Amino acid sequence: MRPIRSLNGGSIAEMIVHELNTGILIECDGRNVATVETGRNAIEITVRRGGQRAFAASRAGVRAAVDLLARYVRIAPKQRTSGEKFGTQADLFAFGPQRARAVGEQDIERYLLAALRRAARRQTDDIDAIEAAVGRERATPLVFSSAVLDAAFFTRDVVRFRSAAIAAAFIETLPIGSESADCAAAMRPHFQSWRSLFSPKREASRALNKTLADPPVDAAAADLWALRLVQLERPIRSGLHLRVLAQRARGRERARDEHLALIQHAEESELLDLRARVARALGLERAAETERDHVFAEVVGGAGPRVGAETLRALVRRSIVDARGSAKSGGLSPSMPTRPPPIPPPKGGRFLATVGELIREGELMHHCVGSHARDAVDGETFIFHVQVGGEHATVEVAASGDVIDASGPCNQSNGAARYARRTFAAWGRRLNAETVRNAARRP
Repeated sequence: MRPIRSLNGGSIAEMIVHELNTGILIECDGRNVATVETGRNAIEITVRRGGQRAFAASRAGVRAAVDLLARYVRIAPKQRTSGEKFGTQADLFAFGPQRARAVGEQDIERYLLAALRRAARRQTDDIDAIEAAVGRERATPLVFSSAVLDAAFFTRDVVRFRSAAIAAAFIETLPIGSESADCAAAMRPHFQSWRSLFSPKREASRALNKTLADPPVDAAAADLWALRLVQLERPIRSGLHLRVLAQRARGRERARDEHLALIQHAEESELLDLRARVARALGLERAAETERDHVFAEVVGGAGPRVGAETLRALVRRSIVDARGSAKSGGLSPSMPTRPPPIPPPKGGRFLATVGELIREGELMHHCVGSHARDAVDGETFIFHVQVGGEHATVEVAASGDVIDASGPCNQSNGAARYARRTFAAWGRRLNAETVRNAARRP
């Protein structure tokens, strides 16, 4: 095997990773540093003078195993930031040791995954098809574990039904198991009845079964997974219904079940009409479809409980707020522009260019960003709406480049907020540099 180089004790040393039938062996300066065994449930790592540790064949388990090896082997670590995706089908699994060039945590991660794949291949000839089906939704080493491979009906369903692959891809987001070797045992019964994972009562109803067997063609994996928060009363055949249900299900809890029932029983034409009405009322006619879905769901959520036998149309009409009449503007005109930043925002960020947009952002996201309008008009702060993977957040960056806040609806943290904080921190450094350059140019 081709040797790869590593930092060891402050000096460049040769590190060799040997491929074993049941795992990998890492040597440095001719000495055995760590032995990794992969079996049906876990990654067993024996480190010289470090004892033995076991980790599950899961996303969290592989991360923990890599962290342990990096600590003892002293490979040059890849900086992993919070919220970073674990990988894709292409870069996570398609790897051969002979392709290794640079040394880092990613290299060791790939060797571990290759070893897990070899162990799984001894259990089933279908591992490539299972891995590909799940990887299209969200790559995970869990496909190599006994929790998946021992569930014969489930592995067949993963290849046949997209919703089964989504269950395998997203089950690790639930509070089931841990990074320990017992993780697989905790998950196994859930795979035997995987459809119940999509139900808030852990019972697969007829409506749910029909939806999972034939979901909308344009359904996003995250939206289908959000059905676990929805008590389905009828099969979902419309992509619009699914998107709005998913957005509302992920929103605040107040009157949520009541709203979800109203949305389910509305005709698609009614949802289209109401969504268009909300967009017109809030000046969002030109917004992307996903943003209009999000805003519509937030407007429904802002209405609170139904009043009597109130219909969805009446509830939406009551919930629409005229931003121009909001007292949160501090006396500023809603049409007054906020001062734009001197450099373009990063990908996924939409600058809120008027006081009215700030007020609407606060109303729809259920936080107080509208009260920062004066600072935004004076150029003391820059405020953006961020959308990432179906999630939404508001991020505020001071003129100095510091990220003041990044949060999702109701000031909660989510993937979009974490992405915004990380991305706008880097953007803020460029903003600060530009501000310094502009100041130097002034006479």
